[in-house]
Amino acid sequence: MTFVNLRATVVGVTPKATLLPPLAGASGRPREVRRIFSDGRAEDAQVIHRTALRADERIRGPAVIEQYDTTTFVPTGFSVTVDVVGNLIGEAA
Repeated sequence: MTFVNLRATVVGVTPKATLLPPLAGASGRPREVRRIFSDGRAEDAQVIHRTALRADERIRGPAVIEQYDTTTFVPTGFSVTVDVVGNLIGEAA
């Protein structure tokens, strides 16, 4: 027996994405400043924990965003915006 075309359809229920609360202001958000080296020069970068970010928040580089499984570096001249489901959207500033 030879199959030329075989198709399958799967139906399932997926959980809805959890929306982040809107930005309530940067005050009270845990931050620190850490000395980093980028492109052969030293500069101070803000260090932010990913769970402290809120929807519509914009972080300008240099910055380090830490979380349990990865670290995101935002270089000088770039920024990251957080969307309503928590994705980091990077772009040239």
